[in-house]
Amino acid sequence: MKQKTNIFVWLFLSLVFLRASGNMRAYAAEEIKTDSIYVRSDYEVTHTGSGISELGIIGEAYDEYDLLIKITKSGGLKEGYFQCSTDKGKTWGEEKQIPLSGIYILGSTGLTIEFYSVDDIGFLTGDTYHCYIPDPTKKIVIKQEIGSKVNITVESDSEDVKAFDVLENSEAAIRIKIIKEGTIGTAVWRLSTDGGLTWGEEEYAKEELVFSFGKNTNSQSVTIKFSPEPGTDVEFLRNDVISIYAERTEKDGTVTALVVLAAIVACIGAGVYFGNKILKSAIPPESDYELRDGN
Repeated sequence: MKQKTNIFVWLFLSLVFLRASGNMRAYAAEEIKTDSIYVRSDYEVTHTGSGISELGIIGEAYDEYDLLIKITKSGGLKEGYFQCSTDKGKTWGEEKQIPLSGIYILGSTGLTIEFYSVDDIGFLTGDTYHCYIPDPTKKIVIKQEIGSKVNITVESDSEDVKAFDVLENSEAAIRIKIIKEGTIGTAVWRLSTDGGLTWGEEEYAKEELVFSFGKNTNSQSVTIKFSPEPGTDVEFLRNDVISIYAERTEKDGTVTALVVLAAIVACIGAGVYFGNKILKSAIPPESDYELRDGN
């Protein structure tokens, strides 16, 4: 009876791990307030045009997409028409009618478009909605050893090449070491592009830094911008080291790891249970060890 209880406990724990792995990837949508309505969207959407209706992008993308949604015929739900491009207008999908529900599943991208039509006006012909969604396996890591009070963004200087690709292709590991604390124009730093193996000369902190990699026509560059946090001034702290580099991760790595862990737990539990059964079957019963008269 005890052994059966053990195996049920192991199986229960494995189910708990599997349940946790499913919840780890839950994607919480954010309500974004516009001038007229609240729009639920997981990504920032830029609306260009004179219409007041909006849309949101929901879901977890499987790849990198540069979404551009164009209204081809004015109207509200079940009236207007649109086209969608996943490469910012280089290629376009078929014209579709805006669904009555306002919900349109965007193929196998993992994304859903939610249309928010305002009043009887709906969406206007020619209006566009742009949303850039980065590849979930690509990440620009920005770390601070101490924590200077500054917002840091990294941008590519070319529309054709993303900042991540510039850093990854150049194998750059940017380090910014604060020698003297202060703000823009007063703090002093030194720069490195090889992870701190070599350093440049001391210089005053700037609002922007441009790093170029490659030579001549093959040169690519990124601009690192420093801006203050809301309600404060930029403050670089002495001995802080800011690290910036490209990091590529496997898709659904967290979920995969948890599922594997759950499988291992289940296998261990099963192994213990069946191992005990085998051992017990191999041991002779107690009656075989009893002394009998005349033997």
